[in-house]
Amino acid sequence: MASACGDCGQCGVNVSGKDRGIECEICDRWYHSKCVNISDDTYKTLKKDKSVHWYCEGCSKGVTKLLETISKMQIKQDKMESEINNMKTKMNLVIDQVNSLVTDSGKIQDSLKNIDSVVVTKFNDMVKEHNSEQETTLKEVVKGEVRDQFAGMDMQINSVNSKLDEVKSMTLAERERESRAANIIMYNVKESTVEGLENRWVDDRGFCMDLFNKVLGIPVSENDIKRFVRLGKRDPTSIASGKSRPILIQFRDRIIKNMILESLSKLKNADDNYKRIIFTHDMIKEDRDDYKKLVEEAKKSQEENTSGEYIYRVKGTPGKFVLLKIRRRY
Repeated sequence: MASACGDCGQCGVNVSGKDRGIECEICDRWYHSKCVNISDDTYKTLKKDKSVHWYCEGCSKGVTKLLETISKMQIKQDKMESEINNMKTKMNLVIDQVNSLVTDSGKIQDSLKNIDSVVVTKFNDMVKEHNSEQETTLKEVVKGEVRDQFAGMDMQINSVNSKLDEVKSMTLAERERESRAANIIMYNVKESTVEGLENRWVDDRGFCMDLFNKVLGIPVSENDIKRFVRLGKRDPTSIASGKSRPILIQFRDRIIKNMILESLSKLKNADDNYKRIIFTHDMIKEDRDDYKKLVEEAKKSQEENTSGEYIYRVKGTPGKFVLLKIRRRY
C-alpha cells in the first residue's frame, strides 16, 4: 500500500502515491480509503500489519461463497472416505473367505489323491481274512464303499466350488462398481450438428459446463473431468429426428458427481434445454437389473394403492437400491 497507482474502483479518480490508497488482494484494484469508508486508524493498521487482509465488497461476497462451498465439499469428502474405508474392510473379509475356501479345496484334492491307495489296502486286508468263495462278495462291498466315498467327496467339492464362484463374482462386481463410482450418464442432451468431431465435442462439453456451473451452481472445472464421451455410434438420421446419444462423464472425484445429483431439483426452474435432461448412475448389469426390478415393484405398488395416500420411489446408490413408501404431502 506504499505506492498506489490506477483509478479508484469506486469513484474512478486516479489513486496517486500521495493518496491514502488501498488495494484489493483478489482483484488488484485500487480504492481511496475514504471511498470505501476506511478510517485513518484502520488504514494505519492495514498498512502496518501485513497479516491483515482487505478485499473489496464484490470480492468479499465471492470469497464467502467459495469458503462455504469448500466447507461443504470437505464434509462430503470426509463422509466418502469413511465409506471407502468400510468398503475396504468388507473386501478384506471377502478375500479372507476366498483364501479359506481355497485352502479347504486343496485339502479335499489331497484326500482324493490318497483315497485310491487307502481303498486298495483295505480291500487286500479284507480278502486275506476271508476265503476265496467270498472274494466276489467282498469286491462288491468295497466297490460300494468306494462309490459312497467318492459321492460324498464330489458333493463337498461341488459345494466348495460353488462358494468360490459366488465369492469371486461378488468381488469382481464390487471392483467394477467402484471403478464406475465417479461416473454419471446424461440423457436427452441435444447433439451438435456442426461439422467435425472436435467441434461437436467442444459444443457438448461447453453445454455441460454451463449446466453444472450456471444452472446447478456446482463449481466444476475442466480439470475435474477425466473422461467425456457420447455413447454409441453417431446416426445423422436419428439426430435429425430429434434423438440423441447419452453422454458418459467420468469425474476425478465422486464428490462432485454426488453434488450434481443432489442439486437436480434446480432443473425445475431452468430453461427448456435443461429441464428435459435425465441423470443416472453408471451401473453394472446386476445393478441395472436390480433397479429395473424395484421400479416395476414401485409401479405395481402405486397401482394397488387406491387411496393415493402414499407414493413409491426407488432410492439409493448402485448396489444399495431400496424401495421406499413415502406419505404424500398435500
